[in-house]
Order: sequence, then C-alpha cells, then structure tokens
Amino acid sequence: AEAPRPTARRDADVALALARAGRWREAVPLFRAAVAKSPTSAALVTDLGYALGRVGQRAEAERMFRHAIELDPARPYAYQNLAELLTTDPARF
Repeated sequence: AEAPRPTARRDADVALALARAGRWREAVPLFRAAVAKSPTSAALVTDLGYALGRVGQRAEAERMFRHAIELDPARPYAYQNLAELLTTDPARF
C-alpha cells in the first residue's frame, strides 16, 4: 500500500481533527476526498471505514475495512476495526 499523497494527507488531517471533536458527519466527506486522491492507501481507507461506522453506515464501513485489508493484509487496524464492527452489529443476535 502506498503512503497518502500530500493533498490527501491534508484532507485526512482535517477530517481527523473533526473526528476528535466528535464531528463525524463532517469528517466523512473529507475522508472520502482523501481516499479519492490516494485510493491505494490502506490507512486512509481504514480511516474512512471507521468514520462511516461512527455515522451508522455499517455496510459501507465493512466494505472499506475489507478493501483496506486487500490493499495491505498486514495492517492490523483494518482487521481490528472490522472485528469491532461485526461483533457490535445489532443484526448479529
């Protein structure tokens, strides 16, 4: 997997700041922009997946985590976030 491009990293940095402030809905479009600029960055795809999960877009979050794993099978955060998403799924019970 590649390192994020500088413009993608800037978008992600702003998105992370919004996320830390609990402003997940505002963060999602910036994470999407970052992924669009650097689509093979497993780190950015993982971040987008996490943000999507936080706003209740579970199916898309799962797709992002699985895609991040395809991009970088050694990235532990994608696996951890996917496991958390799946184990907290209300439809699971």
